[in-house]
Amino acid sequence: MNAYEVQDPSLSKQYQPVIFSEVKGIEWVKKCIQQYPEILWLADGEVRKTEEGQATENSPYSEQLFGQKFIEFDRTIMTIRCLQLILDGSENAYQEFMVD
Repeated sequence: MNAYEVQDPSLSKQYQPVIFSEVKGIEWVKKCIQQYPEILWLADGEVRKTEEGQATENSPYSEQLFGQKFIEFDRTIMTIRCLQLILDGSENAYQEFMVD
């Protein structure tokens, strides 16, 4: 048994790290916020940020959730998503990771 496994199966979903969740998109981001509420610290206009280029065709998750863009929040969510894809290790995960 590893650190994420729970002996009582009814509890295992409750303690499952969000990176192993099959939920996608904005619902996955909401699960991230629920599991890691400190991520909301980054959804603040006063957060110091590093500049970046445009990278997505859809509006950033921060705009979808909060109605405005928080660069560091979006960057952190995407970092967690990349970790999820890397840990998945499948061909589908690789293809999603490599999408422009």
